[in-house]
Amino acid sequence: MNSPDIEMTTAASGDEEKELLTYVILSCDKYSDLWNPHVALLNKNWGDRTCRAVLVSDKPTDRQLERVDIIVAPSDSYPRRIEKACQLIKTKYILLVNDDYLLTKSIDDRLVREKLHQADANKIDFLSFFHNPRYCGRKFDGIEDFHYLRLELNHYQVNLYPALWTTSALLKTTVGDNTPWFYEVSLTKNMAEQGALCVSCSTKTFPIMDTVRKGHFLHKPYRYLMKNRLYSGTREVISYREEWAIGSRRFFIRIMPRWLFKLIKKIAVKRGKQYFSGNE
Repeated sequence: MNSPDIEMTTAASGDEEKELLTYVILSCDKYSDLWNPHVALLNKNWGDRTCRAVLVSDKPTDRQLERVDIIVAPSDSYPRRIEKACQLIKTKYILLVNDDYLLTKSIDDRLVREKLHQADANKIDFLSFFHNPRYCGRKFDGIEDFHYLRLELNHYQVNLYPALWTTSALLKTTVGDNTPWFYEVSLTKNMAEQGALCVSCSTKTFPIMDTVRKGHFLHKPYRYLMKNRLYSGTREVISYREEWAIGSRRFFIRIMPRWLFKLIKKIAVKRGKQYFSGNE
């Protein structure tokens, strides 16, 4: 099944044709220092998972990960790596997670499956587990904790936080050769143009700890990893000043009236500022 430019190392086997879901970790060689902590916490906190798990990287490796297969899609282009992974994965849905989003709390496989089957039964293309009421519209018909996402094209309601995607919809987003930042910015517009059904789940189905900003560890997750002896790499920690600035921007955006946020952002864009995050 592998094409000439895609390699796969296998840590577990299973009949994925009969599965509805694959757990996919998006990564690359530069972030390979996060593989061991991500997988260790995944296996600890979602040990009863019944779906296959794969990690997508850009360079060949001889590493073996416990209960996680490695797909190597050699490309500097983020969309091309996702595209090749989607072509190999035969399940209808993908639970897509970045390598620096760590699962630090136990979750229940039955709950994930419940949300998966609800998404499938209602033909939902994107079900976000990162719930932000600011981006949500009315409640989804018949499911109390599902809310329609308002696909406003100047924000990124559809993003790379943990979410269930139909593999077909995700594959259609892989146009161009964008960087991860530009690719994420393009997702909301792309899904709107597809006419995709995009929903947010308010139940904390897949809570994660966000660990890295601009290539550097945030202080709290770094302390967590070191305290639990989960990290042995050399990645640097962000300065307190930079982390404080990031946190302050997020706090004021959360409390700011929607109309004021949109006005300020519009003015900033006219003055040449580029936004890579819907939280900026």
